Amino acid sequence: FQRSEQQERVRGAGKMAATNSNAGDTQNLLNELGLKQVSIAAENSATSVTLSGPAEQLEQIAKAGRKRRIAVRMLDLDYPFHNEALDPLHDDLVQALDGLKPRSSEITFVSSVTGDVLDGASLDSEYWWRNVREPVRFHAAMTSAIQLGATLLIEISPRPILRSNINDTLREAGVKGD
Repeated sequence: FQRSEQQERVRGAGKMAATNSNAGDTQNLLNELGLKQVSIAAENSATSVTLSGPAEQLEQIAKAGRKRRIAVRMLDLDYPFHNEALDPLHDDLVQALDGLKPRSSEITFVSSVTGDVLDGASLDSEYWWRNVREPVRFHAAMTSAIQLGATLLIEISPRPILRSNINDTLREAGVKGD
């Protein structure tokens, strides 16, 4: 609730776009175009990155991507999630979550913030700020889960959009999954 309430304050401050490019090539394109307000918001798979930033700059990336045969699709979101536009939310979100009492995990927790296993005791208000602000490391988290033996991966979402990324990561790891 607190995360959503705080993020609502940046509605209209930017948009997001999905690409069929890897993080390194995408960052090189951002640097080449000089688009410093656009950030990599998520690394979804080895060949899928989500961008976040001002709409007009995302449109510039889409145009440059077409010339390079990189698909860039604008997402139907009016928020620049995981972008510097959220920085003014830091203090209010951390304060709103200050009463959290994280405790050690009873089951393995793989974080999309770090891309690796974390103990639940580290999920304090600053962790949740990082969850809002830093890029989603979905590909790294899926890779970690697969390396731990996970083969049944379920996306729980109102709009399942990561299924192909999960399948790509399973294929990349040489693992058959469901």
